[in-house]
Formats: sequence, C-alpha cells, structure tokens
Amino acid sequence: MRNKTDFLKLAYKALEYLKKSNVSLDVHIIDSLEMQRLNKYRGKDVDTNVLAFPAPKEFPSKGKFLGDVFLNLTYIKKHKQSPEKMLIHGVLHLLGFDHERPGDRIKMEKLEKRLWENLF
Repeated sequence: MRNKTDFLKLAYKALEYLKKSNVSLDVHIIDSLEMQRLNKYRGKDVDTNVLAFPAPKEFPSKGKFLGDVFLNLTYIKKHKQSPEKMLIHGVLHLLGFDHERPGDRIKMEKLEKRLWENLF
C-alpha cells in the first residue's frame, strides 16, 4: 500500500467497520519537510509519522467531512512502522480519539488493535 487511493480505501473500510456512514476524509502522502512544517501548527518543530487535522464543525460539505490525515512514508519506513497502522491512528484522531491521558491512550490502542485484527 503506497498510494493515496489504497490508503483511502483502507480508511473507508475502517470507517465502515466503525459504522460511520455519510462521512468523508482525505489522505495526503507528504515528505518530511512538509510534515515538519505542518507539525509547527501544533507547536512542534519536528518531523513525525502521521498528523490528523479535523475539519471545523461548520465546514460546508455534503455529508460530514471529518478532515485530513497526513502520512509521512519516509519517516514511517525509517522507524519501521506500518503505514496502514499509522493511517488507522490518524482516522481515529479525526473521530475524536486521542492519547494525551493514559486512559485515553489505552482506549485508542485497543480500538486500533481491534481494527487491525478485523481489517487484515
């Protein structure tokens, strides 16, 4: 899985599994420089694997546009991570999951694991 179409298909499979209908999102494959630039919006001047930016609640769209997931395949490969798992992680962020507190992290990781087991 290396192109935007494949990642979008997987994202929609995950949303379908989670029973999220009439929603959309976009996936972007970007390089390390662009990822670092985007990460500055979060106050972090570093490269990373995945970022998710939820759409503003008032975003005008047919259905519900969840937002954008940005994947840095160079970083993911360098750190021996799974691009598919990073995509699922980003999709969950668009759905409101986070890992700032230990309890939230555990909940998100369990859901990621369940998605991985059911989609692959």
